[in-house]
Amino acid sequence: MFFWIYGEQMDPATKKPNMTVDFSFSRKLPEGGEKFFNRTEPEELSASTLPPTLDFSAGPQPAARQPAGAARQLPGGTTTISRSEMVDKVSGKTVSRDVTFTVAPSAVQ
Repeated sequence: MFFWIYGEQMDPATKKPNMTVDFSFSRKLPEGGEKFFNRTEPEELSASTLPPTLDFSAGPQPAARQPAGAARQLPGGTTTISRSEMVDKVSGKTVSRDVTFTVAPSAVQ
């Protein structure tokens, strides 16, 4: 999973964002609703984790991602909701987004 983050505030001291991104996964239940499945460790995006040469004044935006190993933990054939939460420590704002997808059985081996 990969997505761009935009609208983040830059830390005035480092000129870089200071945020965490967290992913959690739920299975859609046949009878409706959802059931929590698992979550990943929060990803830190800050001056200490981003490349020192990365210059946000040139236009690139931070991206969050989860490795393919996270997908292997999802049961094949199930519809899943991925909830991502971004916490911007500079602005104090939190944004959450949900994405629904189905895991192909052949992708889980």
